Amino acid sequence: MGLPMILRIGQRRKRNKYGNFSGHNATVEQRHLIRQNTRGIAWPSLQGFTLIELAVVLVVIGVIAIFTVPYFGGFTNRTRLDSACRDWVAYANYARSQAVMQGVNYRLTCDLDQQRYWLTYENVSTGIAGQYTSSGDRWGQPVSLDSTVRFVSIQLDQNQPQESGVVTISFTPRGTSNDVMVIFSTRDNEQRQITISGITGLATIQATDTAI
Repeated sequence: MGLPMILRIGQRRKRNKYGNFSGHNATVEQRHLIRQNTRGIAWPSLQGFTLIELAVVLVVIGVIAIFTVPYFGGFTNRTRLDSACRDWVAYANYARSQAVMQGVNYRLTCDLDQQRYWLTYENVSTGIAGQYTSSGDRWGQPVSLDSTVRFVSIQLDQNQPQESGVVTISFTPRGTSNDVMVIFSTRDNEQRQITISGITGLATIQATDTAI
């Protein structure tokens, strides 16, 4: 086989699915045949979105936002409410455990006007009965409620629920406390009720549908 035949074989091109030659090295005649055979093919349109199509998309996004934004807002408030209740219960249970371990009375004080609470303990080292002191750590620092959450009322024992002023809940070295019912609420009136059993001194959280 001579050199001219080898060169002609090396110049062969594969045929595409239309039976024509393709490739960067196709001759002018071959490319002309390709254009003729593919003239009737419907190629994908390269046009962009029209103004009407964009307007429809924006309207759909707006409708979805109208229905979803309030839901997520309520979900956020509910999450903050649950977090505030868990924090308060943690303080109540800590006061009970410290009262039992240290053998002194502890108090959980709630300021309904300032919407905050803190812990104190009976400082027996002063020799003065009923002298309560802050522990000096984070448990003794006032904790302010989130702006979206508030105390609604606190009821001690058989007394009327209190909606303002300062309320003090006592925990004894025996693990007992006042019978307590605390109601927290969000701005959209979703509420949680926390109860403390006077016998056990333990706090529990439950939901309530009571509206303000």
